Amino acid sequence: MPGSAFIARSLRSGEGLATALVALSFFIVIIAFAVAGGFRREIYAGIRAVSGDILLEPAGFDYPGGGEPVARLPELEARISGIDGIREVRPFVSRGGIVRREGNIQGVIVKGVADSSLASLHARIPSRLCSLLGFSEGEKMTVWFIGDPVQARNFTVEARYDAVASTDENLTVLVPLADMQRLCGWGADSVSAYELCVADKFASRALLRDKAAQVGLATVGVGDEPLFAVSAPDRYPQVFDWLDLVDSNVLVILLLMMLVAGFNMVSSMLILMFRNLSTIGMLKTMGMTSRDVSAVFLRRASRIALRGMLLGDAAALLFCALQHATHFLKLNPQNYYVAWVPVSVNPVMPLLTNLAVYAAILLFTLLPCLFIARVDPARTVRRD
Repeated sequence: MPGSAFIARSLRSGEGLATALVALSFFIVIIAFAVAGGFRREIYAGIRAVSGDILLEPAGFDYPGGGEPVARLPELEARISGIDGIREVRPFVSRGGIVRREGNIQGVIVKGVADSSLASLHARIPSRLCSLLGFSEGEKMTVWFIGDPVQARNFTVEARYDAVASTDENLTVLVPLADMQRLCGWGADSVSAYELCVADKFASRALLRDKAAQVGLATVGVGDEPLFAVSAPDRYPQVFDWLDLVDSNVLVILLLMMLVAGFNMVSSMLILMFRNLSTIGMLKTMGMTSRDVSAVFLRRASRIALRGMLLGDAAALLFCALQHATHFLKLNPQNYYVAWVPVSVNPVMPLLTNLAVYAAILLFTLLPCLFIARVDPARTVRRD
């Protein structure tokens, strides 16, 4: 064992509080990154499930009105599918409708999707609609479709889903594509628009916009009617602005925790040095330089930081596992888009975070080492 390591282990110190505060800093930082990643994962998944990453629409298209049909062209779908990163092409038909139950009326958007698991005249409805009108699985739901003339269809509620980007004015009911094509009087080769899903590595604001531009260029010259590609960040700017705000808050938390852990280590190191002042003088008398003595205390600081890091990481990962399994921390989905605190631990992020905070702590501990150079052995060594 090196001499500096042996001496560092022999120093008198009460390091329990310092270790606890360092552990708390690592715990908060890991939780902040896990929650931010969880929000991004859940919101992306919710938007993708209901409306895709990119909407390919004709001019004048709107969800409630539906608009004129777009012909499904094999050449168009082949071009889109051939773009790098496009994972899925989903045609759909949408119409605005009204659902009435026991005197309560709610406007909805009924969207026909190509989903083989959804039986004819069955529907999946958002949980918000269930809470507003009291529908449960297996019940009949009558939808009146706006138009001339007004049409009505009875659907069986097959299941409910948690919609991320929906509001009371934008509740989407999912039904089979063929049902909506028959309702509109269209053939099997006519749809309202397309929803496109991209690979996960392209699921960011800038990359989604780039993919939308590529899709728009790929549709030029195909078909009689021009189509326009709109990315999810442009359709739901408030959601993505909110996610950017969450990421900014995480960075602020990271900086604050670095400062808190750093100042805590500075105070702990100063206390350690004052309690071992005579030891510092003795080591200098025995021929050790100020740099060698500083290495002794830096080893002790590194030991405290590593112990706090391991304790904080273990507590944070345990918390994330419990929250992921039980969702015991709830949220108001009207304000936060999801009903619980989501967590997602990227294996790379905790490692990078640990390295950044650990390096910051060691840099802070260099400041108290300046004190060692000013210690005079003749005044500090005690004689029995």
